[in-house]
Amino acid sequence: MTAGRPKIEIDRKQFENLCSILCTLEEIAGWFRCSDSTIKRWVKETYGENFERVYKKYSEDGKISLRRYQFQLAKKSATMAIWLGKQHLGQRDYSSDDAEMGALKKEKLRTDIEASKRLQGTAEYEDDGFTTAVKASAKGVWENEDGGN
Repeated sequence: MTAGRPKIEIDRKQFENLCSILCTLEEIAGWFRCSDSTIKRWVKETYGENFERVYKKYSEDGKISLRRYQFQLAKKSATMAIWLGKQHLGQRDYSSDDAEMGALKKEKLRTDIEASKRLQGTAEYEDDGFTTAVKASAKGVWENEDGGN
């Protein structure tokens, strides 16, 4: 007569399917009505590897399916398209503060150029290279702003 709890039966296919739909260790243990440590021990005995490595292997299909669904949804949902752009393309929302800062930088650049032009030809003017660089930078800004004219 053997003492202790009855052995918990964990179905390998069910385990792999739970991993593929991205269930957590706790959720998988809850499904089989056992502890996290029982799942980890079973995985080591069954696969010869630790839970994290086996989970990563079987969860990849779920991630691919989820990504495929998100891209399909992005065709119909601007929100999803924007979210994917932020996650994978480095896109972000620009606030009115960003636009105001851009305008302030352009105005400061214009003011600096005008001051430089006024100083040219006076005894106080000395081109240390900075003025030339600012002019070149300003020219690019103004060309982009008015379409190159």
